Amino acid sequence: MSADTSEMYRLMGKMVISGGELEFALGMMAATLRGESWGSKVMAQPVSQIMDATAKEAAKSQRPERVAQWRSVLDECRAALERRNQYVHGLWTSEYDPVAGEFGNRSTTRPVRGGGLNRQSATRDDLQELQEIFGMLSRTINTWEWKA
Repeated sequence: MSADTSEMYRLMGKMVISGGELEFALGMMAATLRGESWGSKVMAQPVSQIMDATAKEAAKSQRPERVAQWRSVLDECRAALERRNQYVHGLWTSEYDPVAGEFGNRSTTRPVRGGGLNRQSATRDDLQELQEIFGMLSRTINTWEWKA
């Protein structure tokens, strides 16, 4: 295995763990808004349902401007998680370079709802950036103040 491939695997693992931490933060927020414990049934739901639950619960009890700000955070979470899903659930392909004798130019391909395929380049920089985005979003959620 090439050093580049090893590095991609390492970054992929870090990105996936960071995405899981974001999902946990979202679940904790949903449980908190519902007045439930973190191990509740909230945590067993798909992350899209958890995000919907936080928006719904916040709209019941929080100021409209904070709810709007929260929805903006959720939009960022959805976009980042969709990028993660491209890596995690996509079919990985590499182009073989016969001169170098190795594979390069990785990409992932996933079916798109309604038909077609979404193909995106898979790069170390993108994995690193996505991990950083997950960290920033997790910190935002973990330090969120509804009364602000």
